[in-house]
Amino acid sequence: MRLVSEYTKLSLTECKRILNTDDLFYTDEEIIELRDFLYHMADIVMDGMKKEETKNE
Repeated sequence: MRLVSEYTKLSLTECKRILNTDDLFYTDEEIIELRDFLYHMADIVMDGMKKEETKNE
């Protein structure tokens, strides 16, 4: 599994711009937790896709 560097993740400012819309507002801590969870999920999906690719070769 890959670990994404803090320098390559979306910034907190960019995440706020995307998530804090209309009547929704997330704290910095909630945004960081959500962002990290989504990056982790993306890693899991990418690992699964790579394993499937290797299996089909």
